[in-house]
Amino acid sequence: MINAFYGRYSAFLLAVLLGIFLGILYDVFRVLRISRLPYLMPKGKFYEFIKIPQNRTFKNKRLFFDIIKFSNNLITFCEDITFWIIASICEVLFLYHINGGSVRLYFIIFTFLGAAVYFFTLGKLTIYFSVRIIFLLRCLLYWAFYIIIYPIKIIFLILEKIFCFIMRITVFPVANAIKAKRAKEYSRKRIYLILDKSKKGFCSE
Repeated sequence: MINAFYGRYSAFLLAVLLGIFLGILYDVFRVLRISRLPYLMPKGKFYEFIKIPQNRTFKNKRLFFDIIKFSNNLITFCEDITFWIIASICEVLFLYHINGGSVRLYFIIFTFLGAAVYFFTLGKLTIYFSVRIIFLLRCLLYWAFYIIIYPIKIIFLILEKIFCFIMRITVFPVANAIKAKRAKEYSRKRIYLILDKSKKGFCSE
């Protein structure tokens, strides 16, 4: 009798633990979903200070975000299907191991209870810190990339100005001189042709 009593309550406890495990598993998918958001901004002056600047000159911005939204919805749908398949398999295996495969409603209720306990306690903390960690990682990667790329961009701009300056003092004057010489020769030929025709009275032979 005592063994049956403790066995039943241990089964209830295992059902709650199963619910907590499924809650943790679902939070993994939720964190992945948050990481795919195109714009993520936690509240706080510190996060506003280090936020990633928005590119306002980006062309086809609406098309880009439509593609991101469609891809995100498709991946989210696949993740939800995957989660419910895993949850169903875990529940079936649990019922088979604990109760010989017989479905008992209170086991399912205690599983949902364990998931609810997790969602309203550790689940909220998980999402709270996940949003901020993902945001900080994005900012870190952006500013690291910016620190590496910006000097290279400045060097290329300086080299471009030097190249333009060299072209302006060397190639362009030579090209302009050649062009002016050709124009002068063409004008001289035209003048000779007009004078020649004027001597003949502009009459065709």
